[in-house]
Amino acid sequence: MRDFLKTYKSSFILLGCTILGAIVGLIWGPKATVLKPIGDLFINLIMMIVVPLVFFSVASGVANVNSMQRFGKIMKNVVIVFTITTLVMAVVGILGSVILDPAKGIDIQSVKEMMVAPDQEKLASKGSLLTQIVNSVTVSNFGDLFSSSNLLQLVVFAVLVGSSVAVLGDKANTIRKILNEGTSVVLNVVGIIMKLGPIGLGCYTASIIGELGQEIIAGYIRVFGTYCLIAIIYFIVCYTLYAYVAGGKKGVKKFYENSISPIATALATSSSSACIPSNLEASKKIGVPDDIAETVIPLGINIHKDGSVLAVIVKVAFLTGIMGGNMANPETLINLLVTVMVVGVFMAPVAGG
Repeated sequence: MRDFLKTYKSSFILLGCTILGAIVGLIWGPKATVLKPIGDLFINLIMMIVVPLVFFSVASGVANVNSMQRFGKIMKNVVIVFTITTLVMAVVGILGSVILDPAKGIDIQSVKEMMVAPDQEKLASKGSLLTQIVNSVTVSNFGDLFSSSNLLQLVVFAVLVGSSVAVLGDKANTIRKILNEGTSVVLNVVGIIMKLGPIGLGCYTASIIGELGQEIIAGYIRVFGTYCLIAIIYFIVCYTLYAYVAGGKKGVKKFYENSISPIATALATSSSSACIPSNLEASKKIGVPDDIAETVIPLGINIHKDGSVLAVIVKVAFLTGIMGGNMANPETLINLLVTVMVVGVFMAPVAGG
């Protein structure tokens, strides 16, 4: 028990301070915004390191793959597994939202008053779905890659760089070494930043809760509760099944033995990017080969966002309910399913949600 607490002490402290911050925000209300600069400092540091973290981890992971045939096999399995699990999440989310109905009992009029009409000009400027997809995987200017809002484009570039290094073999040993050492340095920087996590996230959470106010929180508590309940059910049932398919009973045991740190970090930061170090560490303890872990985990922060998929479904169910629509309508369900599958791939991850 002592070893267990020693191993996960930092993660529990991180989560505990976040919960404490939420309590402070509820008690202090708007006064809690005095803590906002401290919270913003931590979030800004996280977002500052995201770009080099994603580039080095993906590029080095691909560059260290033993052969392009193995890389192709990894990518094929990534596409299959991510697509299937995202589809499962979508189905579970839709069924759960229809059954639980997050809009039930909500003061519809007060919610409508808080809603802001969408900017039609901005929506039109995004172009067709195909145009949006092209813009989601490429940029017209190399400098645009160095932005946390273009992480998927950066992943594509990093894969190209890493695969080129792998193909060149010994001719690119210097670049491979730079990528490997760069990954180590960046991960160390992330570790330093995350030491500020308990204070930073506590202050950030307190200021956000204080700004929102108890009335708004109370109005959306059913939506939040619906999201949490579906997410918990999905995690316990589906992730246990995934672990069993991957490694039998031993796989399930290893998964739950090593998942606490990534889970606590995810709950505290609400950032898939911030979870890369803890996920890499957990995967190594489980026994996942380095070339697979260092390729799949950074890719997963961009093209495997089940949490974002569930969030979109619950929000749509909520809005459909307050607008008097029918969530169970077949046409609505099909459109929603297609939408969330696209969201699962092309919604950029950001710290704090």
